[in-house]
Amino acid sequence: MDETYETYETYEKDGSMGKLRQTRVSLTEAKQHFGELVKRVAYGGERFVIESRGRPQATIAPYEERPRLNREEQLALLDRMTALRKQIEARTGIQEDSAEIIRQMRDERDEQLSSC
Repeated sequence: MDETYETYETYEKDGSMGKLRQTRVSLTEAKQHFGELVKRVAYGGERFVIESRGRPQATIAPYEERPRLNREEQLALLDRMTALRKQIEARTGIQEDSAEIIRQMRDERDEQLSSC
């Protein structure tokens, strides 16, 4: 089902290099064996590179390896998103909050469903 290979990656926390064992899996195989892959990742600490047409498209890795933003990075990201929202508002003239639009759509849908 899969081809195992080793790569060298830089660990972000301390900048050191280390071996990282990954297994290549085609997208078709990943679809067919998704439950098995998740178990191997969750309980065996394995990593999988999902490929489509021989090119890497995604990675399945243990939850503990997910990228985490510190408080400063979170605030910087929020600032960038706020600036982007203001740019979009300036270009389109739309000033509504997307969360509010979705809330309104849900309310309308709920009204329609309750009237049936």
